[in-house]
Amino acid sequence: MWFSVLGWLLTLLVVAGNGLVVFLNLQRKQMRTIPNCLIGSLAVADIFVGFSYFPSVFFELQNDISGACPGGVVFIVRHYFQYCSVTNLCAVLGERYFSINQPLQYATKVTWTKIIYLVLGSWITPLLAFVIPKTIIDLYAFKNCQIFAILKTIMFNMLPLFLLIILSVRVLIIAWRLHRESRALNAQVRFYHKRETLQIPRTGPELFGRKATANMMIIVMVIFFLCSTAENWKEFCLGGNLPASCKIKPNVHNAFDLLCILNSAVNPIVYAFLKRDFKERLRHLANCNRSRR
Repeated sequence: MWFSVLGWLLTLLVVAGNGLVVFLNLQRKQMRTIPNCLIGSLAVADIFVGFSYFPSVFFELQNDISGACPGGVVFIVRHYFQYCSVTNLCAVLGERYFSINQPLQYATKVTWTKIIYLVLGSWITPLLAFVIPKTIIDLYAFKNCQIFAILKTIMFNMLPLFLLIILSVRVLIIAWRLHRESRALNAQVRFYHKRETLQIPRTGPELFGRKATANMMIIVMVIFFLCSTAENWKEFCLGGNLPASCKIKPNVHNAFDLLCILNSAVNPIVYAFLKRDFKERLRHLANCNRSRR
């Protein structure tokens, strides 16, 4: 019962939260920027995760469907959208890191054409690396899918997690360095002017969004790490790739599925609602609703 209630609540949160992100992107022309385009693509992928992941898991649970090397159209579709969410997340992280690390070159090097290619690549990569190989394995009824499971885990779990950790550490270092420079500049100006009322323009992480970006990356990294670890452990344990003593209790198995849904539920909160333009737009909509009442 707890698994069903939490699962459907998280699914509703995934669809509603990411649907609101897409709605805000499409409602105003000013919201259609390069960062918001990538966030919108991530939101669309997470919406499909919400529609495909838990409903299929719930159906399998109700009908007691399981297997060491699961296959079928439902399994492929569910994991395809999940991996599309991972690749789109990597695209968002890469774009945010480049905007922070190279702010002067960002406006000239990051064009709409490159962003469109990046979005298409985020959706095509899981198709080429997972859907087609998995379909071939199912059609020819290969019994041993350990090699494919290992390669899939490395590409869609380990590499994104490794990339996420590196980018998060780099962003933290940049934010910390700029924060120190900002404090040193403020101290020097106050020392020479000796006026407490002097207002110094802030050039630290708050102005360029570095601190917020660092916090977002840390939150996403922790949740993605938990989801990735849970999914890998469940797949390899149930798939017979680990020793026979590896057993997952039903409650733990259900908790692993909820972690994967939570990953898609947190993405719009972390990446969209912490951005200044999204917050201003949400505040504007809230004020409009209050005035109507």
